[in-house]
Amino acid sequence: PMCSRTERAAVALCLLLGALGCPEPAAPLLVPLPPPSPSPPMVAPAPAPAPEPAPPRVETLDAIVFEFGGRAEVRRGGEGEWLDLKIGDAVRVEDEVRTSPDGHLEMRFGVARIEVHEGSELTLRFLDARAVRADVRGLVSGETADGGELTLEGRGTGVVALSRGGQLALDANEGRAWASSLSGGVRVTSGGATVEVQPGEL
Repeated sequence: PMCSRTERAAVALCLLLGALGCPEPAAPLLVPLPPPSPSPPMVAPAPAPAPEPAPPRVETLDAIVFEFGGRAEVRRGGEGEWLDLKIGDAVRVEDEVRTSPDGHLEMRFGVARIEVHEGSELTLRFLDARAVRADVRGLVSGETADGGELTLEGRGTGVVALSRGGQLALDANEGRAWASSLSGGVRVTSGGATVEVQPGEL
């Protein structure tokens, strides 16, 4: 068959290229990649700090002047001037109270009631809802409900009277003291010896 001049030229070109040799296709260029950076070590998250415990609840308790006659005074913290007391005033730990020779003072707090008799002094040493402790000069009496504790110490005598759920009286003067129980019994300690004072005993 007859070929066109263009077709014959294309065939001739292909034969020529075949005789000269065609270059091989270029190989793909391989570029090495940088090594992967090391992963940071796995670190466990720090545990959350434990919540701080709530501060303990501190309850303060005051003795309240309930009744008095004559004249009654207080010296706050055992220092400074003596101040007149009136009904409803608070008496706190380390306060000193005293009565005039014709006076008396009654305080109530928690489960206890204390009466400071004529010409007497009392210093509160410890006070909470269940226990009271005081130093005494002169005559002081008191009572506690069941479960309450009242401790009176004769100032300068070394005599300590303890009542749990009862009534007691302590009179301390000039290095000597006597204690009595009206109800519930009283434990009296002096010089390392302890005696149980039954109701009605002195």
